[in-house]
Order: sequence, then C-alpha cells, then structure tokens
Amino acid sequence: MANASGTFTALRRGYRERHWYHDKKAAKQAAEDRNAELAAFGSNLSLADAHRLEAAECIKRLLPFNKSLTDATNFYLKHLNNQKTSITNVLDDCVDLVCKPCAQRPVIFSSLSG
Repeated sequence: MANASGTFTALRRGYRERHWYHDKKAAKQAAEDRNAELAAFGSNLSLADAHRLEAAECIKRLLPFNKSLTDATNFYLKHLNNQKTSITNVLDDCVDLVCKPCAQRPVIFSSLSG
C-alpha cells in the first residue's frame, strides 16, 4: 500500500518489506505492479526475480507461435532424450563397424627370432 511519502510496504515470503520512491506516484505504481503480480502468480511463488523475468521473456517469444512454456519445455526435453539416444546409437554402430571385424580376424603369430 502506497502512502503520501513515496513509500509502500509489502509482505513478501513472510517478511514485511518497505520500498522507497521519489514520489507518491512512483510508489503507487510499484504497489499496483506488485498487486498485479500477486494476482497473476500468487504470493508463494518461489522464483527468483531473474527467473521470473526470463520466463516472461520466453512467454513473449513464444506468443507468435501460440505455444506455452510447458509446450516448449516438453519439446526440448523430448529433443534432448532423442539426442541422447541418437548419440548412443551412433556410437554403437561405430563400435560394430570398427571393432567387430577386427575381433573376427584370426590372429597370426610369427616368430620374431627368425
């Protein structure tokens, strides 16, 4: 809640915080922004500010494609799992191509002493 001196008090993560601003208008705007954030995300959101900003930026970038963060996360996790499987398959194929023919050849020992 903003007051006449350009401050507002907020309760965040169970602690009372006081924020100071140059004027009452800025304090009121900050209080309204905080209230909008609470309405949108709830008061027990444990995301750090940097993560919250990153999520907001990602949401904005996904809007033209009509996709959500959940859609993007599910797609990327599937991609990572496929990539892991693909690398394993490629390595297995390489081992089959290189090592198996060598293992099947008979080993011929010759005497080095002449």
